[in-house]
Amino acid sequence: MKTAKKVKTRIKRISRRGSQAKAQPNSSLHDLLDRMSEGWNRIPREERDRIPVDGSSNVDHYLYGTPNVED
Repeated sequence: MKTAKKVKTRIKRISRRGSQAKAQPNSSLHDLLDRMSEGWNRIPREERDRIPVDGSSNVDHYLYGTPNVED
């Protein structure tokens, strides 16, 4: 499963959990996750598919051109 898909699935799971709670002490977290999800959905699919799935491990490669780190 691609990293972006994992993140989106996790956001949905957390969002659902927050909306099912009777008392919502984490409503600000719920609002943040909603806004993140909305922002993610505004990015066209073709652009989302171009986001590298190894971005955190190869950040130096994408920023400075250093060699890729193999997982």
